[in-house]
Amino acid sequence: MPEITLDGLGKHFGPVTAVENLNLQIKPGSVTAFLGPNGAGKTTTLRMVLGLVRPTAGRALIGGRPYADLPPTPDRRRRPWPGRLSLRA
Repeated sequence: MPEITLDGLGKHFGPVTAVENLNLQIKPGSVTAFLGPNGAGKTTTLRMVLGLVRPTAGRALIGGRPYADLPPTPDRRRRPWPGRLSLRA
């Protein structure tokens, strides 16, 4: 498993600061919890790591690369976006 690095990561939605100057390095094999109150920026941070939201500052890297640049693997398949998932048989 590659290292995850957040380097000065930040996101503003207009005048609202969701994440500001987040620096984090997660080493392979470590157990890490991502905790905070509602509105603390946890989901926004994870969306930036996965390339679903573009940061207004900094960068998020997995193994030294943005998520979008990672090579495909058998366990990294495209899945339907929420709202498009059908539970019909």
